Formats: sequence, structure tokens, C-alpha cells
Amino acid sequence: MVTGNPNPDCTGEYREAGTWSSKTYYKHQTKAYYVFYNGGNYRWYISFNIGETVAAWKSRSSSVLGTYDAVMVYAGNPVVEID
Repeated sequence: MVTGNPNPDCTGEYREAGTWSSKTYYKHQTKAYYVFYNGGNYRWYISFNIGETVAAWKSRSSSVLGTYDAVMVYAGNPVVEID
């Protein structure tokens, strides 16, 4: 589950969808958004494309859970609460 006040709106339910950078990645149930890990900088991202780290939100730590900060043209702070 992603909550918060992101713009564009990436909130909603996410499901496991595969593996990326040796970690499970998640796909939004109805929108073209992913939560994925970037092993190069040990951070998680929410973006419209797996691997996209410029137009995205970035985790504040190496954990998938928690508040993410906007990168570039995105705004707001989504919160990831994946079970």
C-alpha cells in the first residue's frame, strides 16, 4: 500500500511482480507505477518505469518501507507500507 500526497498520484495497492536488482519489485494494481530497488545507491524508488531514478520518488533509507522524497518533476511524499 502506498499512501501520502504524491503528485502525480501513485497511491494505492501494489502486488509483488518479479525481481529487479536482486530484490522483489511491486506493481500498482491499476496504474503504471512500480516500487523497485536500485542496488547502485541502496535505495528504493517509485516510478512509472522499472529502473527510472530521475522522474521518481526515492526512499530515505535502504528499507522499502517508509517515506519517499520526490526527485526532479515529481512532488509530495508517498509512504510505502508493503506487507
